[in-house]
Amino acid sequence: MKSLDKLRYKFENYEQQAGDRCGSSTYRSGSQRVPMRKRYLSDGDAVEGMSRQQTFKVTTFYVIIDQLKSALEKRIEAYSLVLQRFGVLTEYESMSDEDTDVAITGLVGVYAKDLSSDFPAEFRQCICWIEEQRHNEIT
Repeated sequence: MKSLDKLRYKFENYEQQAGDRCGSSTYRSGSQRVPMRKRYLSDGDAVEGMSRQQTFKVTTFYVIIDQLKSALEKRIEAYSLVLQRFGVLTEYESMSDEDTDVAITGLVGVYAKDLSSDFPAEFRQCICWIEEQRHNEIT
């Protein structure tokens, strides 16, 4: 997420790259007629008085970065649940035997219809078999 926060401060770099690709560094709205409408006192425009560059930066660039960050945070949250449940299947080597048993039992509890109650014992046997295979490859 820190890398996305850093993108907010690289606007000028992206603007330069876009100008190089398009062959123009001016904003189109600067060369077009702006339609005027009747304004009322309560119609404060937040971007009024800003340059075209600042308006684009605030109303488009920052919005895109913020939406991207929000979407990625949601994905990270979803993946953390998957990792919490299934991480034991790949991280068992770095876990203690007790933590592995708790995690496998929890997995069976969540997926009781899909996993049999003897899955923890079968998983423990599978770990022993994998370790034996690795040992045989070394020797």
